[in-house]
Amino acid sequence: MRMFLRLLLHGLWGAVLALIVIGLSYYLLSRTGHVEPVSAYIILSGSMEPAVPTGSVVFAVRQPFYIKGDIITFKSPVNDKNIITHRIDSVEYTDTFYGDAAVRTRGDSNSDPDPNPVDQSRIIGKVFVTVPYLGYLGDAAKKPQGFILLVVVPATIIIWEEFKSIRQEAIKSASKALGKWKTKRNPDSLPVAAVQASSGSLRVLHMRNYMVIIPAAFALLIITGVGARAYFLDREQSTENVIIAGIWTTPTPAVTPVNTPTPTPEPQNGPAVVINEINWGGGNDQWVELKNMTTAPVDLTGWDILNLGAGGPNAIITIPSGSIPANGFFLISEFNKADSKINVDPDYITTDISLENGGEQLFLRNTTDTVIDTANGTLAWHAGSGSTPQKSMERISPPGDGTQAGQWQSATTHTNMDASGTNDEFGTPKAVNGL
Repeated sequence: MRMFLRLLLHGLWGAVLALIVIGLSYYLLSRTGHVEPVSAYIILSGSMEPAVPTGSVVFAVRQPFYIKGDIITFKSPVNDKNIITHRIDSVEYTDTFYGDAAVRTRGDSNSDPDPNPVDQSRIIGKVFVTVPYLGYLGDAAKKPQGFILLVVVPATIIIWEEFKSIRQEAIKSASKALGKWKTKRNPDSLPVAAVQASSGSLRVLHMRNYMVIIPAAFALLIITGVGARAYFLDREQSTENVIIAGIWTTPTPAVTPVNTPTPTPEPQNGPAVVINEINWGGGNDQWVELKNMTTAPVDLTGWDILNLGAGGPNAIITIPSGSIPANGFFLISEFNKADSKINVDPDYITTDISLENGGEQLFLRNTTDTVIDTANGTLAWHAGSGSTPQKSMERISPPGDGTQAGQWQSATTHTNMDASGTNDEFGTPKAVNGL
């Protein structure tokens, strides 16, 4: 049993040291810009349950873009002091041609979305780790009583044990000197006092090492950033103050909210440009069609499609130049009209297109890496066919959330294709999708 406890204490001590080293290393790397900084927040209410229980600590890191379903931590659109953690319910766009995106959020336990959209500049990061109930301890360590109990008291014990250790070392040195003197007078005598002092000193040393786990662990909670609270709010209102490690402020008296009718969400604008058709089953004759949903041309120079290219799961194909006409189409193809089964000139030709038959999720992004549109889910293709007759995957009209299967259908016509036989490839490149 003693051996088990000793191994357990050694393991805990090693884990605390490892966390401290990792935390400090990541902090230094984030300060030099080599990695994105990680923010940690304590969750004090439960509108995201059961995904994130009340009292959890969430860790968030900034991402180049965010999609529907991501749990994000962000500054409230109406009050920068309020930090909120909710799930992205939908992605909205301004009516500019470049589709600058904001997100609409909602707590999993809330029936309605939050009333105000969140601009991406206010997003702190995507939650990538949730530690249930750790926040209760972290929050307690930041209050006067908890700080004293969990940090000050253990640290005081360590200091006292250190003092006792020094005292024991002094006794040990004196005992050794006395033992040597006795040994010279009587060579057969054994310096028992020295052995006992040495053993006692070792026991004190071991206990001191293990006792340091307690204040070190809670100090780590404070130092690594669990110094703010993220709230799950039905409406972004909170009267709590942010608590910084070692500093306590008096909360502002709570304001009783006035019961008002739930605001009706504003109509959502669709993206300026959508991924309208995907011919993923064409073997070496794959292509993707974009559609302009506005009444003015859109410059696509520098825009890209994530996961469309070869060379890895996040391979990107960038459009070097070109624009898409008002309510028109832009076709990206592996080959030109003469070397493929399409009977229309592509706008951009690249042999780097590589779509897996098992399914891929595509992201259309503008020059600021804002996600303009998302096509397909994270599993198999929602529609289309790779077997004879091959069929492209078409967006229904009007286009909605491209991650949903109900937004897609298999092509039923041969518009702008070389042949129109029963076993010939179905698709509608640079044409209205079939009904």
